[in-house]
Amino acid sequence: FCSGTLITNTMVLAAAHCFEEDDHTNIKVLAGEMNWVKPGTKGVTRDAKSLIMHPDYKYIKDKRNENERVQLVDGDLALLQLERPIDLENNDNIAKAELPTL
Repeated sequence: FCSGTLITNTMVLAAAHCFEEDDHTNIKVLAGEMNWVKPGTKGVTRDAKSLIMHPDYKYIKDKRNENERVQLVDGDLALLQLERPIDLENNDNIAKAELPTL
């Protein structure tokens, strides 16, 4: 399990290393809850429509142990587009990230 940040009502920013070995056809997002195993009544679940990995993200395998990998931190970003928008106006438990104004 990994966490992410809701940046619009249909987009989540997360770490690319969370998705490098997963089956990208079955990604689910839970917003407004902290417990995926036993979510409460305020959470909203959405399927991911698409996954966009940062083009500079790469990882290399540790030559001493093939089961271990050494991650390169450059571009460790991914965007998840949700199948359906999350209603932010009628759910006090969910908000998108607010970027500072200059």
